[in-house]
Amino acid sequence: MADQRSITFPGLSGSSAVITDEHRSPVIHRRGEVARFLLMVRTRPLAGREAEYHRWYDDFHLAEVLRVPGFVTAERCAPPSGEDAEFAGDGTHLALFTVESDDFEATVAAFREAQASMEQPSCLAPESVSLTWWRSLGSRTTASSHG
Repeated sequence: MADQRSITFPGLSGSSAVITDEHRSPVIHRRGEVARFLLMVRTRPLAGREAEYHRWYDDFHLAEVLRVPGFVTAERCAPPSGEDAEFAGDGTHLALFTVESDDFEATVAAFREAQASMEQPSCLAPESVSLTWWRSLGSRTTASSHG
């Protein structure tokens, strides 16, 4: 049986990850080697409080998360206009954070510690919060690299 570790984020629904060594790609990340990870966070503002939610996210929360060691980029997304809310599930907005770390577990621990002091604003639907961690399987490929 493969080595398996579970990481949970207390107080946030749907916020756990299971890491297994058997699912690693040929690009293996070992402690001490810098690897790239993505944190996907799905959320939804409360009805009628969208402007407040966007102000909080853009003017405060992104910078708050990017202060966590290892977090290097942040990008917010929404479904293309005209798409059903069902397309997005419980979270109608997505935040993608790029994380570079040579010790994933320490980075997650630092994120959890920072989370404890991050205020959830009243404009955010708490049941909509869902976090999913992803590990990069290799180099980023671009259209120009395939000439």
